[in-house]
Amino acid sequence: MTSLILPILYLPANGVPLTESENFLLRGFAQANSQPTSKIGFWQHKPRRPRTIRGNVCPISPGLIETLNIWHDRPLFIWQGQGSQLRVRDYNQRDRVLWERTITDQAPVRYDGQAALQPGQLYQWQIMATDPATPNRLANQKTWETFRVLPAEQRQAIGTALRTLEQRLQQQNASAEDIALIKAEFFADQDLWSDALQVIYEVSNPSAQFVEQRSSYVASLCQSSAP
Repeated sequence: MTSLILPILYLPANGVPLTESENFLLRGFAQANSQPTSKIGFWQHKPRRPRTIRGNVCPISPGLIETLNIWHDRPLFIWQGQGSQLRVRDYNQRDRVLWERTITDQAPVRYDGQAALQPGQLYQWQIMATDPATPNRLANQKTWETFRVLPAEQRQAIGTALRTLEQRLQQQNASAEDIALIKAEFFADQDLWSDALQVIYEVSNPSAQFVEQRSSYVASLCQSSAP
């Protein structure tokens, strides 16, 4: 077994329980210092609860798979189905749209607002679908999906573990696709599925096989609602 050396700051003192942030860091360092997960593993690792298609759209990420929490402060929005407009708003200021984009296909869209989303804050997002009966109008979509950017301490802890993991993989001459899949498994093990999906979409110049596996994997996360 690989030995694990942790900064003394993160070791429990006199039986005092670790904070949530410290637990994140310990789990992250344990993964980063252990043998990396097989690159095949992530494609076989799926959330316990698939998403359900509502109308013409199945929103997938962020904040919808297992937990509201996400690590990225510029999240990637992923859905299945035909949408026309993507909107984001602050959870506590629901009368004001913070960011929006017109969409023409099902390709994921990355948040590119002037400022990154704030740690510890709740946000909501919505996909407006085109009404099949009137293609030039948006369907009446009232559902907003909620997500939360992790607090700064937890984001820093995970970021530290990710850098350690990525450095080890680079030293082993791992490919960009392999690194992405192992980082995705890292996030999935923390139940941060939105971040796991985001890293597999951030691979530059992916192979055709990788794109096919990714598309099939994401499609499997949605299921039709019972009639």
